Amino acid sequence: MPRPADKTLAEALLAKGALASSLLDEAMKKIDVTGENLRDYLLHHRIVPEASILEALSGALGCPIMDLRNTPIDKAILDSVPVRFASYYKIMPVSYTHLRAHETVLDLVCRLLL
Repeated sequence: MPRPADKTLAEALLAKGALASSLLDEAMKKIDVTGENLRDYLLHHRIVPEASILEALSGALGCPIMDLRNTPIDKAILDSVPVRFASYYKIMPVSYTHLRAHETVLDLVCRLLL
């Protein structure tokens, strides 16, 4: 049974036309046996380039792609997310906004990273 993240990626790649359904079917069968995730399988076997995966997910999730080499990141935002949490979920906090002036919880901005 495919993981939710694999399903999201598969749908995004198909919608973007970045992957033929026959190749996707084959990849899904392979990862079902190996336990590998779809993204890693597609990259390892050079079926889809990483840029196409990022573009597909960016569109599907509504998260812009950012190039961190050209993005200044405030140390305060880095301190707002524990390193273990960021590492586990493979995220990099880059900015935040307050939902309302009286609220104190940060709304982290979703960004896909190059």
